[in-house]
Amino acid sequence: RVAVYGGEGDNLKKLSDVGIDESYIGDVCVLEDMTTHLPVIEVRIVECRDDGIDVRLRGIKIKSSRQRELGLNADMFQPANLVRYPRLEGRDPDVLYWRAVIQQRFIKILDNVLHHLVPAWDYTLGTFNELKHIKQFLLLSKR
Repeated sequence: RVAVYGGEGDNLKKLSDVGIDESYIGDVCVLEDMTTHLPVIEVRIVECRDDGIDVRLRGIKIKSSRQRELGLNADMFQPANLVRYPRLEGRDPDVLYWRAVIQQRFIKILDNVLHHLVPAWDYTLGTFNELKHIKQFLLLSKR
């Protein structure tokens, strides 16, 4: 059995109590649908088979069920904030917002697959001229 507590400092309250079948192997969701921010989240293993002998916790995954905004909001793209970018002033702020979100998602995906696009350099395979086809993507990478 796993219990989840949350709150501030030493003032924690029980948020969830989950029983896990001892034969189950895989991910278990112990806390979901939080609507408020809590500075401290504590996951306690309350009950364990054989008093915890030969039991392994391989990791804790924190996964948001909501779409992440990546630090952007539509207000950033209002005409008053676009004074430095005159070509964007006539565009719909929502279109600009979603365009920025898509660009950030693309860059994140690119960073994850970049090592497949540009493998470790082997001089016997060719020259640097082969990189010219993906050069524009390399400029987007955060790596």
